[in-house]
Amino acid sequence: MDFGTKSSSAGNVVYINRDHPLFQRESQKAATYIMYIARLLTQEISLMKETRSPRLAFTRQSKLLKDAFSED
Repeated sequence: MDFGTKSSSAGNVVYINRDHPLFQRESQKAATYIMYIARLLTQEISLMKETRSPRLAFTRQSKLLKDAFSED
């Protein structure tokens, strides 16, 4: 994986670049690590839907994050 790439996907598989400096920094604390991984996963899932509209992709990512971290 490219050192500058935080994550990527191929088919239904999401790859997380554990060598990326942000991963290294965020993995030091559990709360920030979970949010970082969740953001990368929801970003890749949103991109997998082949959305032509960036706004729709961001909306989808926001909904996925909200659903993942809701207290209900």
